[in-house]
Order: sequence, then structure tokens, then C-alpha cells
Amino acid sequence: LVPEALRDWLALSGALYLSVQDMSNMVKHEGRNINRLQMELIAARVSAINECFYWTNAHSTMLRASSLKTHTEVDLQAVNGDTRAAAVGVEFGPELMQFAEALASRDNKKLASMRRRSIGRSCRGGG
Repeated sequence: LVPEALRDWLALSGALYLSVQDMSNMVKHEGRNINRLQMELIAARVSAINECFYWTNAHSTMLRASSLKTHTEVDLQAVNGDTRAAAVGVEFGPELMQFAEALASRDNKKLASMRRRSIGRSCRGGG
């Protein structure tokens, strides 16, 4: 391997993916704008939309594990698209579901709209 290319790849993967230590940490989310429950909800919903049983199951399991670790009640029906279920235990759950659906559909217009709404909410301090 070319040393510079490897360094670049490691830096990029460090910014985009969770480290092995962070994968096992269900609670803290330093340096991230969304918490683990939110990440797993998005990933599980996108996997369900894509009809990928393996990743839907894996991310649903991680969503449940994270909820147990943080003593947070979640409704796994959110993974199947139930917006009311997404509101249980996951901050901004319904909005994240819409984001996941825009992401999975590759609808750039809807995705841009969801990003603007999310940024607006975070700038106002939430709800």
C-alpha cells in the first residue's frame, strides 16, 4: 500500500465510521451530532426500506441494545415505518424516520429539505 493513501483512508474512515470502542459504547456520543439510538433508528429504517433482512435485524438489535443500556423505552415498530412508534424514546424520532426514508429513496430534493429542517431545529435548540 502507498503510505499516504493509507493515512488518507484511515483519516476518512475515522471521520465516517465508529471505532471498535465506540461500537460497544451505547451511551456517550462525543463528537457526534446524533446519539446511538438515533443512528441505529436511521440505519434500521433504511435497511427495512431496502428489504435487507440481515441489516434490518442487526440495526434493530443494536437499537434495542442501546435502549437497554440507556434505560430508554423504544418501540421497534418504528423500523417498519410506524411514525408514532418512532416518537417513543428517540429524540426527533419521527423527523429521523422521514430523513431515513428520503435517504433510502435517493430523493435529493426531499433529503435537502429534511437537512434544512434538522439544522433549523438544532439551531433553535430542539422542539
